[in-house]
Amino acid sequence: MKRSSLTPTVGSIFALFALTCGCAPNTKVPAGAPLLVQFAVVTPAGVAADLVTEGGAPIAAPPLSYFFALFDRILDPTALENLDADGGLTSKAGVASIEWSGPDAIAANTLYIPNGDQKFTLIPKLFGAPFGIGPSITVMPSFQLPSDEAVMALPSGTTITVTLDPTKVRSHDQLSTFKAAPGVPSPLVFETEPFGFTTDAPVGEFPEAGVADDGGADGGDTGDAGPTRGPPPPVAADFVLHVAFNNLTTDATGAAIQVAATVGGIPVAGLVPVVARDPMSLATWTVSPPAAGWPAGALVTVTVGAAAADVFQIALGAAVPVTFTVMP
Repeated sequence: MKRSSLTPTVGSIFALFALTCGCAPNTKVPAGAPLLVQFAVVTPAGVAADLVTEGGAPIAAPPLSYFFALFDRILDPTALENLDADGGLTSKAGVASIEWSGPDAIAANTLYIPNGDQKFTLIPKLFGAPFGIGPSITVMPSFQLPSDEAVMALPSGTTITVTLDPTKVRSHDQLSTFKAAPGVPSPLVFETEPFGFTTDAPVGEFPEAGVADDGGADGGDTGDAGPTRGPPPPVAADFVLHVAFNNLTTDATGAAIQVAATVGGIPVAGLVPVVARDPMSLATWTVSPPAAGWPAGALVTVTVGAAAADVFQIALGAAVPVTFTVMP
């Protein structure tokens, strides 16, 4: 990972702070070992994942996550970055490692942001630090596809271990390796979510409060066993279904998505829908109707087969059908 050496230095940021508040900057780096004050899994939504419940049970994290390590003081940049001939900074290899039980290697790309003192509140406004104020190392998983394209992904449904190398993550004076603050995990060990998907197929609504057949959802005078949804609304003939997986998928996943339709219980012959990758996401597939549209009044069943798999060849394992109806 590369960043420009024109990124404001700690000294220049303190100078800017002095101009804005009229006080003298303090650029002295505290002596001693840097303290790792946070080591978080960052979800695709850009928030820190909760890895345990209040009762201590583990919570799986999305496979398309990355990692954020926050420190209480600046680190030794010479162990983390190389100064390139063009003046840019390129991260050194081996700063972090990502391990799992499978055969495929996952590289760990890192980005060091020397934000300075953790209490320096102007810094997030300049850098947009997501989870705290201070120097940080962002760790991004990198997996090499057969096409030689590198993508950011983790294997589904498995244990992941993320480790920072203490010989590289060390104090600015190069005398001390980092230490984790009490309660901060190091290494970071967690489970990823099993491979799965969601769709935008319509679903029925629960009855509104006060309706007699609301399934008892509002405590009304009804004897039924529980809340049930009404029938899903029908879709237009040009409806495109999106199958959004929680991980990047193999090219063969498209062949695992099968489509069939019936009208009045009779199978529709010669149905030729189009199953394709969403050009905006390697994790999403689209199921488009034939050129003439979905047949009027049809019940369409899209089955995501057991062979659908993430890029680590971890398969869905069981076929899952999704249905929608078409307007008459």
